[in-house]
Amino acid sequence: MFELTLVRCFTFTTMILLPACTYGNSGLRELLQMFTSQRVWIYAQSYKQYYRGRPAGCFVYNKEILRRTFYNFSFDVVTDLKTYYLEYHARLGVDVQGNAFMSIYGRRHWRPFTKTLKHWDNVRRCGILKFQRQGQDHCELLVWDRRIRQVYEQHQNYTDCHEEYRTHCGNASFLVQLHRSCPNFVSAAQHWKYE
Repeated sequence: MFELTLVRCFTFTTMILLPACTYGNSGLRELLQMFTSQRVWIYAQSYKQYYRGRPAGCFVYNKEILRRTFYNFSFDVVTDLKTYYLEYHARLGVDVQGNAFMSIYGRRHWRPFTKTLKHWDNVRRCGILKFQRQGQDHCELLVWDRRIRQVYEQHQNYTDCHEEYRTHCGNASFLVQLHRSCPNFVSAAQHWKYE
């Protein structure tokens, strides 16, 4: 089954038939749902990240502009208890296998850095992004701000999408990056109130 997608480039309109989202693939609609309104935290990832030569953590995507094929965002990074706000933009699309992706551009990347959405759970508000870094596959488990706060307020451990992480990422490391003590998580609680 195919979906009809119109792509408008300059003054030309092109019709493209794209495969509909099939089992195991996450489409552009799911990618847009993931980044729609909430801050999106990287709860766990398969690799260590550094910023300014120091170990980093407490990563969060903050939406600034989101359109069907464009995502402008800041990415919070904490190093030595100090929060840095990095500006990025991404081109959104669907690859030939029907997986949604975002090609990320920013000052720190000479070339676009592409992440593919492997899973999005619209009920539990968590997802899996996969990408290649230095020739190896890596994964991120993402969760909406509201959802992780609900779990933490109930003094529970966060377990949503752990099984999906193992399904899509195999034996990849599972390094938890978001902790209740993250300075940008604690301070954000005062600024991000939900009804």
